[in-house]
Amino acid sequence: MKKLIVLAVAALIAAPAFADNGKWTGSAGWRYLSGNNNDGLNQTGALGDLSVQDVRAHMFRANIGTTGGWKDVEYGVDIRTNGNAGAANSDWTAAGNNNSGADMNIGLDQGWFRYGMDSAYGDWGFTFGRQMNAFSYEKFTQNLFDNDDRFDGVSMGWKWGSFGLNAAWYVLGARTGTNFAGSNYVSTAATQVGGDANNQKSMVSLTGVQPHFSWKFRDNIETMFAVGYYMWNKTAGIAQFGNQAHGVNTPYGFNAAIGTDDNGVINMDNPRQWQLYNTWSLPYNLSAQWEYVVNKQKPLYATAVGGTQQEVDNTAWTIGLGYGSIKKAHDFKVGYAYGKKDLGAVINRFSSDRWVADNKGHLLSASYALADGFELGWKGYWLKEISKKNAATGVALTTTQENKLNMWEFTAGVNF
Repeated sequence: MKKLIVLAVAALIAAPAFADNGKWTGSAGWRYLSGNNNDGLNQTGALGDLSVQDVRAHMFRANIGTTGGWKDVEYGVDIRTNGNAGAANSDWTAAGNNNSGADMNIGLDQGWFRYGMDSAYGDWGFTFGRQMNAFSYEKFTQNLFDNDDRFDGVSMGWKWGSFGLNAAWYVLGARTGTNFAGSNYVSTAATQVGGDANNQKSMVSLTGVQPHFSWKFRDNIETMFAVGYYMWNKTAGIAQFGNQAHGVNTPYGFNAAIGTDDNGVINMDNPRQWQLYNTWSLPYNLSAQWEYVVNKQKPLYATAVGGTQQEVDNTAWTIGLGYGSIKKAHDFKVGYAYGKKDLGAVINRFSSDRWVADNKGHLLSASYALADGFELGWKGYWLKEISKKNAATGVALTTTQENKLNMWEFTAGVNF
């Protein structure tokens, strides 16, 4: 008995020795947003213009967490503000002077651990839990994935010289028929085999693989090229995975044009996306990147024309240039991008919450570090509708409608 007690006490003393002290990280930010949406129909009412909608918003964001690790193991956990509990890519919260409204949403941002190992055939890492996106993607316009996306599941990263591979399986939720809920369900043989399809239950998931190759030509010229393939499973018929036609930016309160065909939702039924991504680091602190995405599972407009349903356009691409970087006080950077995102190319829920599907146009940005960890930023968007089609049939609208969206934002934030 004495030996057991001695061993137990030794284990209690020894266990914490594996862990480090960890490192606290966090941020706080404020954003002022200004924009307008013009449906192009020049509609007026008794009290004035109905076609031009303006939006003004003050928002804030914050997160705090800790990271650390020991031999072969790393971990991280943090929480953040959540402006829209139903959106994967929203952490900006509308400012309001109250303690009980939507401005108090807080959620788990990350909670993960990673096991890594070195071998003769490269470095391996396996990450489990809620984590940042494991894939490389264009982060400026957030063409395919939003920078605020967090996923629940498991991912793998492998690097061997210039070659590497990213892979992941992420759980997006559970479904019963077309109803979307949390990441669990209870089933019986009766719900799963035959019977009413509205009662069948399954998991909604994302599976992806992305081989990549890096090459350093010399000290100040380096490139990385990646090819990704993504399978979104069991999204068919779920409204949260559909795209609002025709690219109206609904997260900021804009509505579809009144009394026109410029509304409706296009179903993104189990997309199968190919991604090509390339980024360059260049002399004189220049950088460049481009991304191309095609959805091989083309969505269809809901209503048939002449007995045939029309296919929705299904590609997205962006190309951007940058100058400068921010590492310390008084550093700055500027950037420009032009892009096009078809209505059926990517899922809005996991893409940029400002540059939504069925928009093409320009993005300008500038950032300046007023002090270490204190950054001021500005972004401007000039976007317009691509398809100009009836949201139900896919037939071109007979009006002269051209939906335009202009938006700019000013941000200030600190990191530690």
